[in-house]
Amino acid sequence: MYIVFNFITNDFVAQKDFSLDTYTKNFTVGQINERMRYAQLDPKIRCRYMIADYKKYYESNSKKLLNDSKKCKLFIQLFTSDFMTIFNSIVEEIEGGRQLNTLMGLQALPASVTRVGKDLSLIYRRALKSQANSGIPSPAIYKELVKTYKEFFHELTVGLFPGMEKVNMDEIQLRVSI
Repeated sequence: MYIVFNFITNDFVAQKDFSLDTYTKNFTVGQINERMRYAQLDPKIRCRYMIADYKKYYESNSKKLLNDSKKCKLFIQLFTSDFMTIFNSIVEEIEGGRQLNTLMGLQALPASVTRVGKDLSLIYRRALKSQANSGIPSPAIYKELVKTYKEFFHELTVGLFPGMEKVNMDEIQLRVSI
């Protein structure tokens, strides 16, 4: 007897043998195909699609999310994780002097987001140069980088998802990597 997660009922069920039903197989394959298609797109287009998908989800589930702090924090963590996946694909271009706002198409977002995006590009570039020179970024630059990351994701979250300003972003885990 095996316990398997059923995507149709969103529940765990017991099965005699370990075989996935046709719906689950198609769902999984479809999801992977979609992710493969997204991965081949330009980072700016990927970012636009990702933001549009998260906004649609938030608009249809905002009451549930804002009333349940665990789900709200999970939503923000998934959003930041997906955003960082795209961000990590453009690090070399940021190091070369290009701006985060331009590379990810953030100019259409509120001015506070683009301002902090510009600051994040600059401090990230300084951290990369510091790391290239000494092997690790200086503690002062790293501290400033973490502060700017938090500010950026706070502004991004509040700018995209109204009502999220009440969420304590300090409780959200950001994995800052260089």
